[in-house]
Amino acid sequence: MPQLKLKKNEERRLLSGHQWIFSNEIEFMEGDPKNGEVVELFSYNNNFLGKGFYNKNSLIAYRQLTNKDEEINKAFIFKRMSLANSLRKRINPERETYRLINSESDYLPGLIIDKFDNKFSFQIFSFGMNEYRDTITELLKENFRAELIVEKNNNELRTLEGLDKTEEILFSHKDPADESFTCEIDEINYDLDLLKGQKTGFYLDQCESRVLLRKYIKPEYKVLDLFCNEGGFALNAA
Repeated sequence: MPQLKLKKNEERRLLSGHQWIFSNEIEFMEGDPKNGEVVELFSYNNNFLGKGFYNKNSLIAYRQLTNKDEEINKAFIFKRMSLANSLRKRINPERETYRLINSESDYLPGLIIDKFDNKFSFQIFSFGMNEYRDTITELLKENFRAELIVEKNNNELRTLEGLDKTEEILFSHKDPADESFTCEIDEINYDLDLLKGQKTGFYLDQCESRVLLRKYIKPEYKVLDLFCNEGGFALNAA
């Protein structure tokens, strides 16, 4: 496996929890890894630091996946997805609509997955994670009862990684495929279209903020919601 060796003391940020290595922090490279390939990372003193994705065309040359010497494969991705899901269910066991994967926060760098019950939208913005695009689709179908999977790879960060932008329905149990549906989120029904919606289709990372708004609104208040997208804040203020 190709190896990267860091310049002296450049591992300090990684050891404190940061998961990126920039191209100017690398002393030398052993082997000739392709963009997106998994490589091993070592300190200047030859201490093993982990495995991650390499991209020679990006300022972020290395994205850490693990600090262990373990195989990076379908089983690894599934383990990460399962752990992320169990953490969210522990916080709110009844909730079925949430951000399943939040990139580096769930140790799957460059991957966002939003879960709308059994419908999913994902976005990839790292070259290495893009190599696992089909694997991610398979895992959602096999282990998360996916009835709809939409790829929303329209992020400008893909350009920086050397990736094309793509948006399409990868899987649907309906024929013909239909990316629009009604979804209940915090007691409000939203008509969603994951292909036409911004980013991953709906701002699931703002659910708590929308609900929090309710406690500050009184019946006599008038609320103006500018640039309201699907109207999530306005509906929670109503």
